[in-house]
Amino acid sequence: ATVPVPADVLSRWSERLAQAAQAGTTLQSFDLLVDFGLPVAASLSTASVAEGLSFAHRTGYPLVAKIDSPDVAHKSDVGGVILGIASDDALTAAFARLQGIAPGPVLLQQQISGTEIILGMKHDPQFGPTFTVGFGGIFVEILKDFVTLLPGDDLALIEDKIRSLKTYPLLAGARGRPVTELPRLAAVVQSFMRMCLSLQASVQEMEINPLLVDGNCMAAVDLLVIPRTEQLQ
Repeated sequence: ATVPVPADVLSRWSERLAQAAQAGTTLQSFDLLVDFGLPVAASLSTASVAEGLSFAHRTGYPLVAKIDSPDVAHKSDVGGVILGIASDDALTAAFARLQGIAPGPVLLQQQISGTEIILGMKHDPQFGPTFTVGFGGIFVEILKDFVTLLPGDDLALIEDKIRSLKTYPLLAGARGRPVTELPRLAAVVQSFMRMCLSLQASVQEMEINPLLVDGNCMAAVDLLVIPRTEQLQ
């Protein structure tokens, strides 16, 4: 049985989404995922190089650095993502480069490797929330390998649909990759669906791309939430 979402979590995020809708901005907060029980990579958003170095020493290299601005949706297209940062000097240089493109905070994350999965929700005016799961990353539009999930799908059906993906063998141990326990991945997908359904009055679209899956290590490393403006009365 699914655990009910605490009322304070729901009210807090409904309020934040309403504020984002009024401001005409998207939301990219990993705290949202943590509050709804989804796995995330260790991360810190800061404009301070000193704070960034402190985070690096706690977490360990390698790190990824990204522009942390809701105005830049496709960060990789503008050079706003730097991978494989493995030293203090490289991290300092990454701050200078990213803040040269977009002044302000930089999102630092523990760099995790793995198969890139996309989880998405769109609010259809006729059918309500519909979900997609598939192979993600920067080639998501090229691969077009995804399946549609519906709010009533149970864990067994979610597993079956994931298994039907063309690139599913990448999760099942192809070419010596670690094998992913499908029930564990399906449970993460179900948690994502539950989060979207809990907040459906406030959310038009939500996307995790990618959720990195390396065997049984799973972590969301990018999130985009588009609030529903028409809910504001």
